[in-house]
Amino acid sequence: MLIACITALFVIVTLATALSLLDTWLRARSAFWSVFRERELLEAGFVPQVEASEVRLRQPLHRSARRTPQARSRKSGFAGARRSNLGSIQALG
Repeated sequence: MLIACITALFVIVTLATALSLLDTWLRARSAFWSVFRERELLEAGFVPQVEASEVRLRQPLHRSARRTPQARSRKSGFAGARRSNLGSIQALG
């Protein structure tokens, strides 16, 4: 009885693995031909239009990372020390 259960479990796992690999292969083949067609169109001079659902708007900068106008920005740091440019350089990236 134990041998039959182990054999059945092994058969089920093998079948699930084979179906998973088949599904992955079919998706990869579909993606390959899609990219191949797009490359052929690009080489022919056509530019594919991006669907509206694929266009993402750029996220706004965090409130603390926005630059302030020069008139409003502080000229010195804590206790009159020169301000570091590190924050503005990080905000650009």
